[in-house]
Amino acid sequence: MDDEEGIRDVAGKIFRYLNCDVEMAADGEEMIERFLKAHESGRSFDLLILDLSVPRGMGGLETMKVLQEIDPDVAAVLSTG
Repeated sequence: MDDEEGIRDVAGKIFRYLNCDVEMAADGEEMIERFLKAHESGRSFDLLILDLSVPRGMGGLETMKVLQEIDPDVAAVLSTG
């Protein structure tokens, strides 16, 4: 999850090159929506990378708190830069 499209594009390319399945979200609300959809269909994410600072939306820390309510075992890296 990152509000900057360029970062999402580069990260997606790197992880796809490493044969990872990748889903992207621009903010916390979108990430929660994608997480819930996956959770309800029995899928899970091995690792989430969440941007701490999202100026026009829910940031990584807030998002993580919500995701932990859905799945206490969720694994994530919170990043900023």
